Amino acid sequence: DRSAELDFSTFLTIMYRQMRQEEPREEILRALAMLDRQRSGEIAERELRAKLTRLGEKLSEEE
Repeated sequence: DRSAELDFSTFLTIMYRQMRQEEPREEILRALAMLDRQRSGEIAERELRAKLTRLGEKLSEEE
């Protein structure tokens, strides 16, 4: 079944998209900055937990 094969053009497109992705650290910092509405450098634990659980993250009390 050749339908599962990847042609070179598609491979290059996929690799290009992967290489253009920003570093995870920068992406995380930008997301956290969006939560810091007062620009205080702090996010309330309750607010962070609420945002993460709304996104589907399951957190223990320790986390």
